[in-house]
Amino acid sequence: MVRPTPQSSLNTLEQLLPAKGAILRGYAKGVSDELSRGPLTLDRRDRLIGRGAHLGLNRFEAALVLAVAERQPNPAPQQSGTLLEEPRQRSFLPLLGAAAAVQAMIIATAWWSLS
Repeated sequence: MVRPTPQSSLNTLEQLLPAKGAILRGYAKGVSDELSRGPLTLDRRDRLIGRGAHLGLNRFEAALVLAVAERQPNPAPQQSGTLLEEPRQRSFLPLLGAAAAVQAMIIATAWWSLS
C-alpha cells in the first residue's frame, strides 16, 4: 500500500473542495508557518482553527488542513534551553542518600521500640 504524501493530501483536499483551493493553500501556508515555531499548544490550535473559520472553512476542514500540515516533515525549531536539548545524565547519589536515610530511620525506630 502506498502511503500518500502530505503534498498529495493537500492536492486531494483541493480536488474535494475546488472552490476553496486558494483558501486552503493560504491557510495551509499559515499553519505551516505556525508549526515552524514549535509544537502546537491547545490555545494556538484553537486560534488556527478560528482563523480557518474566519477564512470560510468549517472546523472540520480547518482541522483536516492542520492534520495534513502536522504530518509534513518540518525542520526542528532552533530553540535553546528547551526540552529539545540532550538529556543530561542523572546522578544516583541523591537516591542512594535517601535510601540510606530511610534505612537509618527504620533501624533507629526498631532499636527505640525494642529498648
